[in-house]
Amino acid sequence: MIVRQGDPGDSVYALIDGIAEAWLEDPSQRPVLLRTMGSGQLFGETAVLYRGPRSATIKAKTELITIKLPGSVFIELLRSTPEVALRVAVTLAQRLASDRHTLISDPTDLGAD
Repeated sequence: MIVRQGDPGDSVYALIDGIAEAWLEDPSQRPVLLRTMGSGQLFGETAVLYRGPRSATIKAKTELITIKLPGSVFIELLRSTPEVALRVAVTLAQRLASDRHTLISDPTDLGAD
């Protein structure tokens, strides 16, 4: 496990190599697999941007290589590089749409076995 849902979101991870999964955990239900991530993807940015707790648990599916950026460094990168900020915004919008679709679908097909 790389990060746990509910923990403080103080850093962003860039996935350099390997496969990770984002899981939504709800004590009243089975965990729901939101997405599988590969090389070149970020995770942890949502919590850093809104200065809140982690919204999902990230688990390694394979061995991973990541770069961990402190939240303050990530925010400064977004402020100083509009192209990066726009790319992150587009990614977050795509995730929102995908997560909404996943959660509306039958969660019994998506949970951990």
